[in-house]
Amino acid sequence: MSRYPKLGIIVAGYVTAFVVAYLAVHVRQLQTRADPLAASSGMYAFGDLSLFLAVFGFVALAPTGLGLYYLRPVRRLWAVWSIGCMALAGTGLVAALVIMFVSHDPRWGVAVSFAVLRMFGAPLLAPLFMLTALIAPTRRTRLALLSATAVEAAVSIYTALHWFVLPHVH
Repeated sequence: MSRYPKLGIIVAGYVTAFVVAYLAVHVRQLQTRADPLAASSGMYAFGDLSLFLAVFGFVALAPTGLGLYYLRPVRRLWAVWSIGCMALAGTGLVAALVIMFVSHDPRWGVAVSFAVLRMFGAPLLAPLFMLTALIAPTRRTRLALLSATAVEAAVSIYTALHWFVLPHVH
C-alpha cells in the first residue's frame, strides 16, 4: 500500500475517534438535568472536556498504533520516541512526588496544580506507551517503552488511589 492510502486510513481513524468522543459527550449531556447544570456550568463543562479527551484518547489509540506500525522501519524515530516517552514518564513520577510530599504547602500551589493536571494524563499515556512497546522494532526501544509504561501505570494507580479511593475510606 502506498503512502496516501495509509495516511487516509489514519486520518479516518482520528475522525472516527473525534465523532465517537463527541457522541459520548452528547449522550451525557442529554442525560443531564438542567437544574444542576445551571448551578455548576463550569464544572459540567470541565467534565465534558474530560470525557471528550478520555474517549478521544482511547479510541485514537488504534489509528496512532497503525501509524506507528507504518513507521516501524524508521529506526531513528523509534530511538527518539522511546527517549521522549521515558522523559515524559519521568514528569509523571515528579508530579506524583510533588502531590505526595508538598501538596499541603501553599508555597507549592502552582507546581501542585500542574502536577494534578499531569497525573490525570497518566491513564491515557500508559496504554499509548504499551501500544508502542508492542510495535517497537528493537529490543532496546521496547524495553524503554515498557519502562515508561510501568511508570505511567504506577502514576495512574497512585492517582486513582489518592483522588478517588482514599478520600472515601473512613
